[in-house]
Amino acid sequence: MRTKFLPCAAHCVVFAVLCAFFALVACSNSDSEFGSPSQSEIADTSATSDTAVRYKYLLMLDTVQSQEVFDSISYLLTEFELEFEANYEYLNLFYLFAHSDSLKPAGTNWYNPLGKRSDYLGKGTPLNRPDSVVDTTTFINSPLATDIVYMYKSLNDKYALYIPPIEVAGNAGDSSDRKIDGNDIIDILNDHPTSHDLGVNLTLASYRENPAFVIAQVYIGSAAEKEGLQINDTIIEVNGGAVTSLKAFEEASKKDKISLKVIRDSEEKNFDIAIADYPQPIVTYKVVDSVAIIHIEKFDVQGAMGDSGTYGEFLRALKATEFAKSMVLDLRGNGGGNSIQCREVSSEFLKKGDTLYIDYTTLSDFAATLETNKQIVAGTPIINERVGKVKDKYTVILADSETASCAEITAMTLASNRQSVIIGQKTAGKASSFVSLPTYLSGFCQLTFSLIFDKNGKTYHMMGIEPDIALDDYEQMMDTALVIAKEAEMARHAGYGTSFTDMFAPFKE
Repeated sequence: MRTKFLPCAAHCVVFAVLCAFFALVACSNSDSEFGSPSQSEIADTSATSDTAVRYKYLLMLDTVQSQEVFDSISYLLTEFELEFEANYEYLNLFYLFAHSDSLKPAGTNWYNPLGKRSDYLGKGTPLNRPDSVVDTTTFINSPLATDIVYMYKSLNDKYALYIPPIEVAGNAGDSSDRKIDGNDIIDILNDHPTSHDLGVNLTLASYRENPAFVIAQVYIGSAAEKEGLQINDTIIEVNGGAVTSLKAFEEASKKDKISLKVIRDSEEKNFDIAIADYPQPIVTYKVVDSVAIIHIEKFDVQGAMGDSGTYGEFLRALKATEFAKSMVLDLRGNGGGNSIQCREVSSEFLKKGDTLYIDYTTLSDFAATLETNKQIVAGTPIINERVGKVKDKYTVILADSETASCAEITAMTLASNRQSVIIGQKTAGKASSFVSLPTYLSGFCQLTFSLIFDKNGKTYHMMGIEPDIALDDYEQMMDTALVIAKEAEMARHAGYGTSFTDMFAPFKE
């Protein structure tokens, strides 16, 4: 669906929200009379500069006081000017740091507030688009496209950006051209990857004093599932030879075919399996020495199980490992994703009534924001409304420098509510969320609209979450986590970082 935002009488905004999900928000309509604004209502903006002459009506909007006059001027804007104005209004109403410094981390000049339209018009530099786009009458090569890019960059926010409409050639063999718009980019971001291997998660074991592998998880849709391999099957031969190492098995399982001999309920079974693609799982699990190891790759609404996403796969992991006495929650390499999925997963570790986090957002009252044409920012405590399935299970968290956004929220939630131990590296320090949406001319933009604080009103934004035990070696991280999880005695003692993380290094002052 292509949606246009008209910053005048008819307001219609579609929000597709990402850390991860895309929420559709409809807003209200208001009627006003068409017509040119009167000079008594608007100061004379005549000027000698080319910018003032070229964008006379856009510049008038900087001084307008009434909605009726604003609407009247808006109807005089060209489509290119409407693209600029749509982006400006998105920032004006929903960019978290547009008008206030109160939420900015102390000691920085990052996240500059939004200025007037005159601060950006005529200020950008050429985009230097490729030769395949040479028509200077199209928006992509227009000065206004340049000015919009400049406006976003001026905010000094790493996650606020604008991508102009992109024109690319169609598929090979198709002579028609295809225009990719903002909605297409959102679809691309939602695309779920596939894997090409046997499709099992293994633990090392032994059989008659020889090395073997026990299947801890069979991935949905994989060749292993289709051919009937089951959890607790013990693999004793691979391609007619003895089991050697996990690395060798992984290489063998990626080829076109694999032959296995397994022990199931004391009986030998042989499998000749054709390897095929399958949806890559988001959550993998195994049990080692009565400790459940659950790895969450990301928080996504689309997973191997379909629309249930990360949370659905996580519930499956909890069920399969429910007999384990404690847990290692592996969030290493998890860059975040969908905030609802993150919230659902985190809730399973908490008691009913616990505060997961406090969400400072500009979407707290969307309708009222449009009604008053003023930004609304409010902090909302997110309260757990269920009894978590593993609220009493001792849990150790593995994290690294790539653990970010929603994954950090989960780590923070367990640390602040349950004093769960964190092992590994300081996390990325991204406590902000962004909204992604198509623009008036089917471009694409995203902007920061939310900042997360813990239940005590503190945030790790830009500074990261410090580990209780700092380690860089990944095998040592897991070994240490397993020891602590089996002992189930250590409590968290570290806090948040005191220096900027590598994720924010480009803005370091």
